[in-house]
Amino acid sequence: MSVEFAILDWHWEITKRCNLKCLHCILDDCSDYEMSTEETFVTISNIVNLGGKRLFITGGEPLMRKDICSIIKKAFNAGLVVSIITNGTKIDKVFLKNVGRYIQNIAISIDGHSQVQDKIRGIGVYDKCVFTLKLVEDFGINASVYTTIHALNETLIEKFMEKMIATGVRSFHFNEINPEGRAQKNKYLLLPPKTTEDKAILILSQLKKIIEIENFDANTGCSISPSTVYLRADGAIHACVELAFKRPSSNMANILRQDIEMIKKRVEKFFLSINQPQNNFCCYTSFTAPGISINFNEDRKCPIIRRIDNEFEYT
Repeated sequence: MSVEFAILDWHWEITKRCNLKCLHCILDDCSDYEMSTEETFVTISNIVNLGGKRLFITGGEPLMRKDICSIIKKAFNAGLVVSIITNGTKIDKVFLKNVGRYIQNIAISIDGHSQVQDKIRGIGVYDKCVFTLKLVEDFGINASVYTTIHALNETLIEKFMEKMIATGVRSFHFNEINPEGRAQKNKYLLLPPKTTEDKAILILSQLKKIIEIENFDANTGCSISPSTVYLRADGAIHACVELAFKRPSSNMANILRQDIEMIKKRVEKFFLSINQPQNNFCCYTSFTAPGISINFNEDRKCPIIRRIDNEFEYT
């Protein structure tokens, strides 16, 4: 098997700290290690040397870092296309004036209308997020909305989308609530048991009422590849976010602990080891259309995690 070592897309969990305590947050414990500013600069250099083109900065809440503007500037000047996934509460005109021109896309987490959003994320958060959306769009940055589908909003997607589209949003990403982290303490948020088909019909039927969509493409297969990785706050490189959360020991390498050539060798070893067959079904089913993506949970276990459990670990 030949592995292409241009790792183009990097999803970087730059911090686990957050200023909110969302009821469904998968992180729950936010005490993990965080890189120093100097280490983030080394990381950016290594990302570029490994072929990186696009950097998606996430958390936690990325803007909890006091050095976030320096990190964004460093990444942009290194030639990376920078996007940020944020809860939207800490972005202001000063931030956008400082680094807005270096950011291609800002994705803001909004779970629904004001009552839903404020119930999940805190009083006043909805108004702050809508204000932030307008700031971002007025500045000329592409704005996206990330929404967690749960018991409080699954029948209200249509009205919520109408409101977001009216503010200028043209890109949406939906994830079914993950039944881990804080969701374990707030199980009333979990969706009732039903088939993926039924879940999809409920959401897709709402979307089609307000958006002209001919078809949604459904994908159940494992989509990991050497061109996309998830980078944890401690520098561990994972093939996808599922492995990063469910099996931290499955990391392929650490961007701060190995040199470029060693990272390449370890990534190659990982992908050679899994020998990914076409019938490797992911534990998520994805539906996509222009400007829309939706992930639903499946009962099946990640085939790579299953193999780690039954046969070996990669590190």
